[in-house]
Amino acid sequence: MIDIPNRLQGVRVALVALDADRDSKNYARWTQDPELMRMFDTSAARPVSVRRSKEFYERFAYKDDAVDWAIKHLETGEVIGLVGFHSIRASHRTGDLHIAIADGGQRGRGLGQEALTLALDYVFLELDWHRVGLNVYAHNDRAVRLYHRMGFRDEGVLRDVLLRDGKWHDMLFMGLLRHEWPPDASVVRRIHHVQICIGAEEVEHARAFYLGGLGLREIDKPQALLSRGGFWAELEGQQIHFGVEQGVDHTLTRAHVAWQVCDLPAWRARLEAAGCLILESIPIPGYDRFETRDPFGNRMEFIQATQ
Repeated sequence: MIDIPNRLQGVRVALVALDADRDSKNYARWTQDPELMRMFDTSAARPVSVRRSKEFYERFAYKDDAVDWAIKHLETGEVIGLVGFHSIRASHRTGDLHIAIADGGQRGRGLGQEALTLALDYVFLELDWHRVGLNVYAHNDRAVRLYHRMGFRDEGVLRDVLLRDGKWHDMLFMGLLRHEWPPDASVVRRIHHVQICIGAEEVEHARAFYLGGLGLREIDKPQALLSRGGFWAELEGQQIHFGVEQGVDHTLTRAHVAWQVCDLPAWRARLEAAGCLILESIPIPGYDRFETRDPFGNRMEFIQATQ
């Protein structure tokens, strides 16, 4: 049995010990949210009775290789989700993360990030863990953005593991090491995407070459960018954007690398201080971003996941 504190206190949330009577009722209610269950369960979403939910909690709360807290919203006093670790290997100081903001009205407000910070602070700073891993469905955009923002790095992909609405979805594996926590805002986190420029008349040729010839998979573009033409593709989680330019001159194009960071305002100030001209970009859902040029004239984009 792993000893954990009954309460970890934050500013807007606290992590509190599980209570089978209280939380089984919440869980039974949460299972009626199909949007939530589709992100966590591979089977068809279906409600769970309070009795079955209580049996689940009584077993889960006492597993030797797992720890869990309920996420309590301090303003309302309500339990809004769960966070914890499973598959704990104490001798190796590692474990795998799971988290859910199950109350739909509380998602997108930064509460999951605060709860996750409390949990990671505890296992890294108090228990001296070496590694935390996780897996997440690739189409769970909100969760993927959160994990990248918290410093988790992509480690692998299981392709086509989930069939939803006639489409296959991948599962992503991520990891975070002790020396990577908390995330260092002074370094770029990862390459978010690469953009390649093509002429308007070359779009279908580019699709045939990159999708049919190289095997990239086309992905949906944000609605705000559809009018600009072109298309987006991905390969093992790495995005490639194909932008359209009239009469494209491949020496003077919008081709660029997009660097994902975790403190966009600090990077803006840092680049402005270095004499770089900052240009605003068209907003896309889930991200803040801007453009600039390096000292050699190459276009760069800096992008950060939002709530």
